[in-house]
Amino acid sequence: MTSEAALTKLSYVLTKKEWSLEKKKEMFATVLRGEMTSEKANTEKDNINLMEVLGNSLGLSSKREVMELSNIIFPALVTNAVVKLDYSQLNVLKSCGANFNAPNYDHRTALHVACCEGNTEMIRYLLQNGCLLHVKDRNGRTPLAEAVLHDHHEAIKDLRNCGAHFAGNLKYIGEEMCSAAASGLVERLKSYFLAGVDLNIPDRCGRTAFHTAVISNQMEIIKFLLSCGISPKVEDKFGQTALENAIALRNTEAIALLAP
Repeated sequence: MTSEAALTKLSYVLTKKEWSLEKKKEMFATVLRGEMTSEKANTEKDNINLMEVLGNSLGLSSKREVMELSNIIFPALVTNAVVKLDYSQLNVLKSCGANFNAPNYDHRTALHVACCEGNTEMIRYLLQNGCLLHVKDRNGRTPLAEAVLHDHHEAIKDLRNCGAHFAGNLKYIGEEMCSAAASGLVERLKSYFLAGVDLNIPDRCGRTAFHTAVISNQMEIIKFLLSCGISPKVEDKFGQTALENAIALRNTEAIALLAP
């Protein structure tokens, strides 16, 4: 069987949604109509291994080379199934030897992709099938960071319940939260809060989301931060609190919210 034939056969079998997992495994190991084979192939059909077939057809001679091939092909197939929410395909791929923790070229795992998409059922499926929480992609993002970046709050809660914690450069996180505050992005700050991040982490100038919200006149952000119990008394590098910023700017609405 050539590599093209093996992939074509796998693609065909995976599209048969009416077949059970066992049926798909059986059919992949069975000679289908029109498929060129030999008597020897028939006697060994129960031992067909997709990666070995592909490796042999590509002239790969060592187990290491075959493993490298599987690390390229399987993540692509798994990612496609995750995006399509195709659990049947994922079960078949797993039975064929796919490792759901194997990263793609960007070092993103199936869980990274699921957290980007935000489907909680898929995230739970992957977690139940052994996906790791703290793998970082090429940009240093974990699956939890991916969920935060796309404001998938239920996904964040599930990951946190499984023990995920937010990791990253504090100055960068501070910059991101101040940017969200300046733009009035309540949902993004809520994402950070649900992920267990201290919303008073400052930016490079020592300003917090509170300072930025006051300066940018973002009342909804101020109300949200207060509802989370975040202190407005943190001083920036100039020794000023968010309330003092509000007083300096004569922002009466902010003063009314922040004054003791």
